[in-house]
Amino acid sequence: MGSWRTYKAGEVLLREGERADSVHLLIDGCVKVVSEPPKGRAALLAVRGGGSLIGELAALNGDVRSATVVACSRSPVWTREISVERFNAVLAEDGAAMSVVATAVTGKFRSATRRRVDMAQPLARRLARVLVELVEEHGTALKPGVYVIAVHLTQVELGSLIGMAESTVFRLFQKWRRHGVLEPSAPHEVQR
Repeated sequence: MGSWRTYKAGEVLLREGERADSVHLLIDGCVKVVSEPPKGRAALLAVRGGGSLIGELAALNGDVRSATVVACSRSPVWTREISVERFNAVLAEDGAAMSVVATAVTGKFRSATRRRVDMAQPLARRLARVLVELVEEHGTALKPGVYVIAVHLTQVELGSLIGMAESTVFRLFQKWRRHGVLEPSAPHEVQR
């Protein structure tokens, strides 16, 4: 279903506030989901990788997009772009497809709930958890215990994802570097 689309890092797939005319099935690469309030700093809401459905909420309820989706992997992002009409027709005709979409949407809401619950955790634990999640979902092992995260994220974005100031992220990164947890010379380290 749908048409092949490719995006380079920094290119926008979907824009917050626009009417939904399509849904993307992310085939390869990573995207970041951000909210861009009229006043204030953009907030990173999630990072999605291959196999994720992007833009389905607005397609399902007919409302405007609730976030902007931007390609953020070091390699091109590949998607299948499916029209809202075709997407909804398939879901109406195919109970198994509807079940898969419902499971995906439920997983996203569970993840958002877990992030909210994590806000009560110590700062270092919150940052460590998000880094582990990024390694599990988007990491590549260079050697045992050493991973590269193939996602372009700034410390500001990491902080916004978990409700933490950039200065705190920076301070924790510095501490972890001193203890050998992060390697500052890693070629694909999370960038400041």
